[in-house]
Amino acid sequence: MIRIFGIRHHGPGSARNLQRALEEMAPDIVLVEGPPEADDILHYVGHPDLKPPVAILVYNPVDLKQASYYPFTEFSPEWIAIRYARQKRIPVRHFDLPMGVQYALPPEERDELPPEIAAREPELAALIADPLGHLARLAGYSDSERWWEASFERGPENRDVFQAVQELMGTLRHELNPPESPLTLRREAHMRQAIRTARREMFQNIAVVCGAWHGPQLDPDSFREKEDAALCKVPKKVKVAATWVPWSYERISRGSGYGAGVVSPAWYRMLFNDRESAVREWMVRTAQLLRAEDFDASSAHAIEAVRLAEALASMRGHSLPGIDELREAAVSVFCAGYDTAFSLVEKKLIVGDGYGEVPSEIPVVPLQEDFRQRCKQLRLDPSQTQDKLLELDLRESPQLEKSRFLHRLVLLGIPWGTLAENGNKGKGTFRETWTLSWKPEFSLNLIEAGMWGNTVESAATAFVLDRAGSLEFLSEVTELLKKSLLAHLPFAIGRLSDRLRDLASLTRDVVQLLEAMPPLVDVYRYGDVRGTDRESIAAILEQLVPRITIGLSAAFSGIDDGVAAERLATFLRAHRAIALLNDPAHRIQWERALQALSADPGIHPLLNGACNRLLFDAQLLGTEQTATRAGLALSPVNGAPKAAAWLDGFLHGSGLLLIHHRELWTLVDDWVGRLDDEGFQMVLPLLRRTFSKYQPVERRKMLELASGTVPSGQESRSDDLSIEGYDAERARIALGGLLKMFP
Repeated sequence: MIRIFGIRHHGPGSARNLQRALEEMAPDIVLVEGPPEADDILHYVGHPDLKPPVAILVYNPVDLKQASYYPFTEFSPEWIAIRYARQKRIPVRHFDLPMGVQYALPPEERDELPPEIAAREPELAALIADPLGHLARLAGYSDSERWWEASFERGPENRDVFQAVQELMGTLRHELNPPESPLTLRREAHMRQAIRTARREMFQNIAVVCGAWHGPQLDPDSFREKEDAALCKVPKKVKVAATWVPWSYERISRGSGYGAGVVSPAWYRMLFNDRESAVREWMVRTAQLLRAEDFDASSAHAIEAVRLAEALASMRGHSLPGIDELREAAVSVFCAGYDTAFSLVEKKLIVGDGYGEVPSEIPVVPLQEDFRQRCKQLRLDPSQTQDKLLELDLRESPQLEKSRFLHRLVLLGIPWGTLAENGNKGKGTFRETWTLSWKPEFSLNLIEAGMWGNTVESAATAFVLDRAGSLEFLSEVTELLKKSLLAHLPFAIGRLSDRLRDLASLTRDVVQLLEAMPPLVDVYRYGDVRGTDRESIAAILEQLVPRITIGLSAAFSGIDDGVAAERLATFLRAHRAIALLNDPAHRIQWERALQALSADPGIHPLLNGACNRLLFDAQLLGTEQTATRAGLALSPVNGAPKAAAWLDGFLHGSGLLLIHHRELWTLVDDWVGRLDDEGFQMVLPLLRRTFSKYQPVERRKMLELASGTVPSGQESRSDDLSIEGYDAERARIALGGLLKMFP
């Protein structure tokens, strides 16, 4: 006897019905839709350390872009079938077309959807992609998942439901008669051949667990064996490998992009574990979650929400509430109709935050084994899929090793940890803040990275050396050197330093040298924190700084406004890097270059103004001398656009200079007052752009100065303009009272 159980990939109702049906049928072999290459690892099912959600990963070791995942939860019908066979000690096999065959097919034959149909007939393409969606729309549902849940997952247990599904799918395929892709036809032919093979091996009761759509086509007596054999024959086959990898409920959900087709895995888990009390349990847990967030969520609310969900289900003709009824009832009762606070419940109780585990003895590539051992040594948990904050103090050796390990993984394209850019503000360079979040596809990334080496350190080193040989720009090599230093790859650091020195000696482009300065200074500073030899970096800086200062004038001359704006940003980053370096010799060279640029009329006025501002801020240019230069730059002979560009560079970053120095304010005010209508309209956009970058308090103070409402001498007071919401008028009232109290 051959009995076909057509199912969706995951479903608590289908899983329960399948379990009862298998016990009643008592098969002597179970065939499950899936890759035959995974049969060798099915003996792990039932292992105490293999805890779903997990997935079978089938991949081509030569071309890791060819990889497929087959996820399982505890309520997956396939998982139930495999576990049943393992418990009863009967054979269980995957009987789909081998992935080694599918990977060997030409690209046009691997597509489930015929390409010509996808291009010409989008409606037919949609029907082929989701044939059950047609039934769902006829039944008034927005998608096939909700229709399937309402029709087959929420109903009472019924072992005859599989016969109904078989008849329904047969009618649907006969009536709609959509064209099938070559891959689908080949897969179904192989499935029929596998059933014939099982029958020849004298198995009497054959249980076939497959996708509902394929069910009507798997009767081997309705098709010619010779034609099926011809379809299954392929000229070559790719050698593939299979293993188990941890998975998560987030990835099981539809939003994960892996086609698992489960909108609400957390709810499905409750429904599978205890159908009778699932609704009550869900509402109680919802109340607990919302109460923890200071919402008014009592037991009375939970009782009322359960009643409302059951009433909604009854009105819609369902025997049990589904996730739509639960969500609507919870939002109405707990959240007063507003679903903005429901995101926490959505994550915990609809999608779920559970993750699976796999046994440590599952065969892995050497790099994976090294990764596991390092995680164990460093007490890092790669099974944690939820965001976890990790604060590291790099002065402590174990935490420094964690930082190096995470940086090495990032270099290998496994961003398990994301380093916060501003998370350590005020804490110094000896602290790092990471956000850890493991994703199942990182398991494949680890396998792929195995081509570079057998340990994380050696693989990262080999990857960096390979990439360094292809980099031609100084800034790119410097950035890679910085990452290698953070990852503590001594051999790669030495080779990159040599490469950097060679490029620096050959590079004539001053802009490239400017771009290389900030990351290079970061490398120098990080080397101090991490105990790395900085002599090679210091030697490169000794070579770089003089070459930059000599070539700045040529790089800042003869350029248009757009290029000048880009080079100003690069120049200011390099200026901050020099200040951060805090080397007296470099600082003197840089200040001399600024002096020369500030007095050079040939460079772009935007950059000339910025240089004068930097000298003034460093107290290398007095107020009187600065006012003289500003007067010359803003004189009518230069023209309004050139004067406005100089002012934009001079005031770049902050307008406090004008507020606290009345001479400069007067110069700017007089210059604006002398502009004719045409000149004012010409520079107005630039002036608006310049002044729009300032804080509201700064702009309000300037407005007071321009309107003459600030009393004489008051403009020189050092008001704290950095405080948001500062009110100068109210401060003066308070000041008057204080002066009376303390004359």
